[in-house]
Amino acid sequence: MTDELRPQDGYSSQSQPVNPELEATRELLPAYALGTTDPDETRMVKEMLTRFPHLIYELEVYQDMRRALTFSAPTVEIPGMAKSRILSGLLEATAPSVAQSAAPVRGSAPTPPPSGGLLDRLWRLLGGSPDTPAMLRLSPALAALAVVLLVASNLYWSGQIQQMREEQTLLIALASQQDTLLTLVGSGQVHRAELAATPDGTGVETVSVVWNPNAEIALLYAQELPPLASNEVYQVWFIRGDQPVSAGLLRVAEDGTGSLLLRSPEPVGNFDIVGITVEPSTGSELPTSAPIAAGELRA
Repeated sequence: MTDELRPQDGYSSQSQPVNPELEATRELLPAYALGTTDPDETRMVKEMLTRFPHLIYELEVYQDMRRALTFSAPTVEIPGMAKSRILSGLLEATAPSVAQSAAPVRGSAPTPPPSGGLLDRLWRLLGGSPDTPAMLRLSPALAALAVVLLVASNLYWSGQIQQMREEQTLLIALASQQDTLLTLVGSGQVHRAELAATPDGTGVETVSVVWNPNAEIALLYAQELPPLASNEVYQVWFIRGDQPVSAGLLRVAEDGTGSLLLRSPEPVGNFDIVGITVEPSTGSELPTSAPIAAGELRA
């Protein structure tokens, strides 16, 4: 009959529990499937499995769940630099204990190689006792895994945040320059100058400057400027007579394009020429090289 409980399940025909050990074993099955029971609990479960074979089916359910959980976690690739630092740290931390354990002791028999699974060998390498319960043995491995994942996650998100900050800075700069250009154009007194390449400006293509004679700012836009060494930068100058005044440092992208909001201590219309030179990466108080491009500021 389907409603009748079988005596071998640990219940009488009146559905009263008659074997508390059976219920205790059922409670241990999840831990046994994970391998975290202590020696006494393990012996008890094995004994009860022989006495009550139907518990094997319940155990298989927990084992299937364990396997599913094991392979459900996504694989995380640790960045190369982080992986190198972690492995170097582990090698440095374990090198003394490994060397000490490998050194022969006078008058003592050679130490046999460690037995057991990979987790047991790792546990012994870390100085753990072989009598430590399995649950506690998992702690160092889980802690190490958590540290590795945390480092990888922090590095990933740190890179993402840095990239977002750089993009935000670029957008703010572009928005500021766009507002400046709109202000210059809206004033009705906007002028534009095309800078011509000089004999020292091989490879210079297009450099334009938009300015208002009465404003103390101007906007420069360049295309296909030759690439510079890492210790060099383009510097823009407003020139009146033979007196140059720095208007800012121009850094270009890999394709040679760049833009710069030029700043002047006085109205731009007071100057005669705008020019570009190649200077050290920190800039110069006065030009140290001949201009590669120059143009007249004609109102």
